[in-house]
Amino acid sequence: MRLLLVILSFLQTSACSISRRNESPNNTVLVLGSLHSWMLDHPHYTLPVFVDAIERFRPDVILTEVRPEQPGPVDGSIDGGIEQALVYAIGELRGVPVVAVDWFDDAYIAAIMAEQAVSRPVLESAQAPLRQTYQQVLASGTFEAMQSAETSAIVHKLYDLFDQFGSGVYTTRNRRICQNVVSRLSELHGKRVLIVFGLDHKYFLDDCVAQAGNHLAEAPAASGTKPLSADIRERALLHVRDSKTALQERLANGVYSKIYAERLTNKVPSFDRWIDRLSSD
Repeated sequence: MRLLLVILSFLQTSACSISRRNESPNNTVLVLGSLHSWMLDHPHYTLPVFVDAIERFRPDVILTEVRPEQPGPVDGSIDGGIEQALVYAIGELRGVPVVAVDWFDDAYIAAIMAEQAVSRPVLESAQAPLRQTYQQVLASGTFEAMQSAETSAIVHKLYDLFDQFGSGVYTTRNRRICQNVVSRLSELHGKRVLIVFGLDHKYFLDDCVAQAGNHLAEAPAASGTKPLSADIRERALLHVRDSKTALQERLANGVYSKIYAERLTNKVPSFDRWIDRLSSD
């Protein structure tokens, strides 16, 4: 009888252990903060550095700043950073799935515009020292400095102040993105997952990923000494040109809501800058 109880206890413990292992995705995740179009002119964080960081990490899956309801390099480049053309080019050429996990809608855009129109001197004063430090990192910091825990801590404090002074609209988006990310990560087990979002989101997504039971990876030492490989450059250039054409046609045909069209109209010249850079690199 005692032996039977011992065996039952062992089987119960083993079952619980297996269950816990199955519940924990235990993926290795790198949250890579991008600089969007700033990478076209940055002294250190260049397009070759961005691409090299992705390739050195060797992801099995890429979760990226594109809305799930409108995935792909064209809508990704229109709705988000134009570097999505590069992200999708890498995924397509290297056989890595690219999964859209961003979130925003017209109501969010309206809330952001209303937020930016309000003057909050006390908030601006509280944020000023942090913004100055952060702007210095953005303007001239190394790739490693931008991806560091120290920079994430600065951004975290900036956004904590937004929340403290009643400007929590930015956190709303981060929370929705986190929900999408966690949902996708829960479907993966033991994978190397790259998450590519604007640098401002990195602090929130690092916490989100860790709290979901994944292992956070440090950014690899990326080099910008080599130009973009011809296959990636040409595929990305194709995506950027297609995105510009699609955006112009959609604006002309009134596809977008008025509030979103106003924002996208100002983005058209950015595609020309990307085309020039990708054509010359």
